[in-house]
Amino acid sequence: MIILLSLLASFVIYSSYVGIKDKKALNAVEEFKAKAEFYQYSWQYDTNFYIVRTDEMDITKSFTINHSGDFCAGSAGDIILSLNYDDFTGLPPIDFLLTFYAGGHASLSAGNMIIEAMGGNPKPEDNVVTLSLNTWLKDRENFVGLKVKTSLEIREAAVEKAKEKVGLKYNGFFLIHPSDEFYCTDIVTRAYQEVDSSIILDNDKVAVHSQDIVLSDFVYIFMYMEDNTIPEDEREGQAIGSHNLYFLEDGTDYIFE
Repeated sequence: MIILLSLLASFVIYSSYVGIKDKKALNAVEEFKAKAEFYQYSWQYDTNFYIVRTDEMDITKSFTINHSGDFCAGSAGDIILSLNYDDFTGLPPIDFLLTFYAGGHASLSAGNMIIEAMGGNPKPEDNVVTLSLNTWLKDRENFVGLKVKTSLEIREAAVEKAKEKVGLKYNGFFLIHPSDEFYCTDIVTRAYQEVDSSIILDNDKVAVHSQDIVLSDFVYIFMYMEDNTIPEDEREGQAIGSHNLYFLEDGTDYIFE
């Protein structure tokens, strides 16, 4: 009985801790959004773009433009992640639990490509670290974009470290960290740790949640994409898109067609 009560108490305490982290991460996003002003509507992306003005621009751009002229979220070394697992399994109760206890999916930008650890595929051999096209913006997924507070050289080196893991197995046991298996947020944090051990993207040192990364002192938000929750027949002016994207000014006069 004592063991059972101890486990129950631990579960309640941990759940409360996770809930607090989730709220803090959402508050950080809301603070970023509050600084934005309308920039442009894009029919190609059916998205309302908003810009956050700044006097301190980053060393890399908010967007990468690929060879086809498509916009990709972030530059090499940026972290692109979601804060939830909506429709991941198609079972709302399971997706809710995944969102609450695991946060969401994460990837490391390599410009027009991303490195990510993919799980949940029917074939075990498909659950590996992959290098694929950066389609976060084109897929219109809700996501947060983060820049790591470090040099360009460290960012690029972290990308190369992550690329070395391509093809290695997905780790579905979030509390352990084998040297040759990774889960999505894990590969992002470890890529930076292997290059510069002073960059701490996971403060609690347990399982890495996407909220942990958002709340790290070593990152800041440069982009956020969300559904436009205003009913279509009530949208006014130019902000008629199905999604809203907020991005940090980087000195470029972007034209989103």
